[in-house]
Amino acid sequence: MTGNSTYAKMMMPFPVRVWRCRLRPLSVQHYTLLCRIDHPLIEGDKVLEPGELAMALWILSRSGDQAEAKMGGWSCLRFVRKLGRKFLKNTDLHLRVLNDFYRYWHGTMNHTRYGKRTIQVDPLKACHGFRRSNGF
Repeated sequence: MTGNSTYAKMMMPFPVRVWRCRLRPLSVQHYTLLCRIDHPLIEGDKVLEPGELAMALWILSRSGDQAEAKMGGWSCLRFVRKLGRKFLKNTDLHLRVLNDFYRYWHGTMNHTRYGKRTIQVDPLKACHGFRRSNGF
């Protein structure tokens, strides 16, 4: 192993698991796809609802090309509905996964390694945003 390949491996982000999904490092394609569907994650200050969190997990657990090709397909919709319902029924699970996801998101947006920053979601603010009208 040469010095260049060792350095390249050191610069690769750690693999990140949020809930049962292995998330890939955020790429320009992922960010563009989230912008194109007007995902609230891009806007910033809003706590993600269960379906929105499930959609972000689905997109970021695939390569950018794969996510773009399968967006809106039956596998995407099935994953988002099933996980969204699970989060809606179990708010403790939703908050745990949301905290892990925000830790991943802020780590990739600040170009730091996963785990250096801890973001805690206030349960009262998170539960206030739930709506049952979104199909979950």
